[in-house]
Amino acid sequence: SRKEDIDAINDLIETLIDSVNGYEEAADVARDPSIKASFHQLAQERRSIVRDFQSRVEMQGGKAEESGSFSAAAHRSFLNLRSLFQNDTKAAVAEVERGENVLREHFETVLRNERLDPELRTFVNSVYDRIRLDHARWDSVKQALEAAS
Repeated sequence: SRKEDIDAINDLIETLIDSVNGYEEAADVARDPSIKASFHQLAQERRSIVRDFQSRVEMQGGKAEESGSFSAAAHRSFLNLRSLFQNDTKAAVAEVERGENVLREHFETVLRNERLDPELRTFVNSVYDRIRLDHARWDSVKQALEAAS
């Protein structure tokens, strides 16, 4: 149903906003300028995906999600990032990675839904491709971080 589709997209928006916040937080605390820039770039890319999804929800006549999940766990992990980046780069990398995996799981759950509108599925799939590209970029940031630590 249309409502189910809108709920699914809003769930993705929420998780994407968490990931924007996570990358912004990581950019704030990263010391290396090129790593900082990469995090800002990833946050920006995610922000544009959020906008695409929000307009998609509005086109369906729904009200688009505007904030992250604010789940205690998400918030805790952002607070963790700050101290992790200052003390333990590998742990910080693992934290960002955990967030990426959560996001991927959300996308895969939505894409597994047989009842998802076909045109919407195509759209979600194309966004998921962008996220996988981000993931490749993130891998190179991770290697740089690990080399620097």
